[in-house]
Amino acid sequence: MKGMILSAWPLVGRVDELEVIVAAIDDRNVGGVVLAGGAGVGKTRLAMEAARLATERGFRSATVLATRSSTGIPLGALAPLLPPIEDQVELRGDLLEWAARSLRDDEDQALALVVDDAQFLDDATATVIHQLAGSKGVFIIATVRTGGLVPAAARSLWKDGLARRIDLRPLSRAVVGQLLEEALGGHIDGGTRQQLWCASQGNPLFLRELLAGAIDAGVLRQVDGVWRLSDKLASTPRLQELVEARLADLLPTERDALELLAVGEPVPLAVLTNLVDPETIEALERHQLAHVALNGRRSEVRLDHPIHGDVLRESLTGLRALNLNRRLADATEATGAGRCEDLFRVALWRLEGGGAADAAAMVEAARTAFFTHDLTLAERLAGVAFQIEPSVRAGLVLTQVLGDLGRHRERDTIAKQLAQITASEEERALVAMEHALALFMGLDRANDALATLCATETQLQRGPWRDEVRAHRATFEMLCGRFPAALELALPVFNRPEDDRATAGAAVAAAPALAVMGRYDEALSVAERGLEVHLRLGEQEVMSHAGIHVVSRVLAHCESGRLEESAETARMGYDFAVATDTKLGQAWFALLIGRLALVEGKLDAAKRSFTEGGLAFADLGQRGLRRWCAAGQILATALQGDRSAAMAALADLDELSPSPMGMMEPDVWRARAWAAHVQGDPDEARRMLERAIDTAEVVGAWSLAAAAWHDLLRLTLDDGAAQGLRRTATRLDGPLGSARLALAVAVSDEDWLELDAASVDFEAMGALLYAAETAAAASAMAIRAGEPRAATAFCQRSRALLSCCEGAQTPMLDMAGVPPDLTRRERQVASLAARGLASKIIARRLSLSTRTVDNHLQRTYEKLGISSREDLASVLDPDRRLAVPD
Repeated sequence: MKGMILSAWPLVGRVDELEVIVAAIDDRNVGGVVLAGGAGVGKTRLAMEAARLATERGFRSATVLATRSSTGIPLGALAPLLPPIEDQVELRGDLLEWAARSLRDDEDQALALVVDDAQFLDDATATVIHQLAGSKGVFIIATVRTGGLVPAAARSLWKDGLARRIDLRPLSRAVVGQLLEEALGGHIDGGTRQQLWCASQGNPLFLRELLAGAIDAGVLRQVDGVWRLSDKLASTPRLQELVEARLADLLPTERDALELLAVGEPVPLAVLTNLVDPETIEALERHQLAHVALNGRRSEVRLDHPIHGDVLRESLTGLRALNLNRRLADATEATGAGRCEDLFRVALWRLEGGGAADAAAMVEAARTAFFTHDLTLAERLAGVAFQIEPSVRAGLVLTQVLGDLGRHRERDTIAKQLAQITASEEERALVAMEHALALFMGLDRANDALATLCATETQLQRGPWRDEVRAHRATFEMLCGRFPAALELALPVFNRPEDDRATAGAAVAAAPALAVMGRYDEALSVAERGLEVHLRLGEQEVMSHAGIHVVSRVLAHCESGRLEESAETARMGYDFAVATDTKLGQAWFALLIGRLALVEGKLDAAKRSFTEGGLAFADLGQRGLRRWCAAGQILATALQGDRSAAMAALADLDELSPSPMGMMEPDVWRARAWAAHVQGDPDEARRMLERAIDTAEVVGAWSLAAAAWHDLLRLTLDDGAAQGLRRTATRLDGPLGSARLALAVAVSDEDWLELDAASVDFEAMGALLYAAETAAAASAMAIRAGEPRAATAFCQRSRALLSCCEGAQTPMLDMAGVPPDLTRRERQVASLAARGLASKIIARRLSLSTRTVDNHLQRTYEKLGISSREDLASVLDPDRRLAVPD
């Protein structure tokens, strides 16, 4: 795989540039193109593609590689392409003319000449290239690295209008994602994609080296079909060589400034100018190695590329690193640490510089690192602070970090210690909630978690802290699947807006409970208010991330059937979680995107998302949530008829069971039902679905119950399932509940027209698999009603919808009515007509009259329930896929 990445690197994200290049090649008045950009941006790769395009248009090609070593040798870069010098060539002008003439000596075939790294051309070669660009029969494809000097003759290529200059920018985040998928040949975990984007900043060369190095080191591997990093990226020897070559000509003062930035960026400009001369900073900007940017009203200096910082830090000796950290801390304190972030930096630099550590400063620094998702640094700082002074404040930061790292037993141990030293109601409440989270989310000890919260609640006075503890208890009741109990606890707190923390916590519990109970609009309203107050609070200890309210919105939209809104919100939440390195958020949104994809019928996409979510939850040590992903994986694979994959996912589910997290237990039973179906055990499938229905209905989870009744109908199409779905769907609002109700009524009434209407409703919301299944059932019902034309139309519609469902194979799809058989002659005529042959031509081929051909076609149309030759072609070719109507 590493060799493939290094040798067969895809060219993506350069469509606009290629269009300019092709237009220039085709325009005989243009002498070439100059591809300009920073090191590693892809100039050479694009130049090679330009040469290939030129050869396709009849050019011969040649390549000139300029190097630093050839700069001082006249015509040194051209030497491999030139014949021995002729005796009569003596003067410089004659020599240059001879060189140009030698390169264009083939009058029958134009030359596409690639000149790589033209900034290193000697003056003589640059002059020859300039002459060639102005002559007929030669097309120059030059690459130039920006940020340095370029020979005047080479620079005049674009200044004189002989060649078109194309400035190459780094690849965008989206294009990097596309490049990674093509290079690796598979789905890539969102966090991994983000790390590679941040490290490479869209530089294709750096990206390729990072990939190859990660694969070689074994930290980038494909797990269950998903490429993901198991550790942080590191530079490779080749990357180090590339960067060091870029820094080779720096003055010692410039290298010193870069090393300061590598250790401390971003460094306030006022601090850096206390350590180095302003002229040095200006020189780094000219070299495109650093830049100054505003942060509020403060100017800060950053490195131009994070890879430079990685390489510089790895090159530092221990003593040098200590010295740099001390200098940064001293300069910041001397300048005046006016911002909170300055205190964080000084504390960190003092620690890294071997100085004395202040516990309070370390706690604040740890909080900053935690809320910016640098968990490694946050653990180190909080650990140091807790060792110096084992306070509740330091311990809470440490336990939260351990929770995000999936180390829940350590989290539990420290939380127990903290419970012994609490000194206020605030501390008692925060420690109890943190301890309960460790017990519930990490250790599957739901009863102990609830007991901890109940005991603490009795110790607290009436007020905000007791309300917040109660809201936490409501969240656990909700996650256990006890929705009425959750609402009984949460809604009074939510409706008593005395404290934003308690209100936000109550919303976390109430919104999902309302969603699965079918009270979608209430769920959305609660989630919106919860998000509003949470954002007003900002980041605080022992609170869920504000994104959890977005999770509730996605769930409510999906359950109601507002699939477009659900997808848009889920994608926004997922992208934000990935961009901010919030792994729990990434896992939640991956789970919900998978669940949404099941409803949409995008089964391959569902499998990818459930795999990604399951792996992320595994990293976080959250078995209960990982279990829901395993159930989703069973559903996706079983709906495709993939027995072996479904059984593998079922084994994962069994390994993770039982779990106190029963919120989505009806979906778990649904998954077991489809696993039984794919194993050929319909009785077991029915029992599992009845279990799902009972589990949902006893706690009023009517939305989840409707999904289980719908599954039973999909597997059996019997009236009992239809009646059950009918009773349940009447309790639901939203388009999905309405479509399910219409389906149930149509099945009970044997009304194929209403079935078709239900199929249209499913399609309108984006539930294409449900739409395809319902159209297939309508086709079967139309056949029984003696309506072959309608049956054929519904069958076609089902087939067209199914083409978007990524390999779905369900019993309901097999119910599609089979159109009546055609006679041999009718099939002959129909086959020729389907190819577009006119009736007269068909008549001649079959020795029939035109009228007879038309009669055969008319009878065929009536039997098949169609009205055109285009319809005929789709019916006769079962593999032909029709576009789903808008």
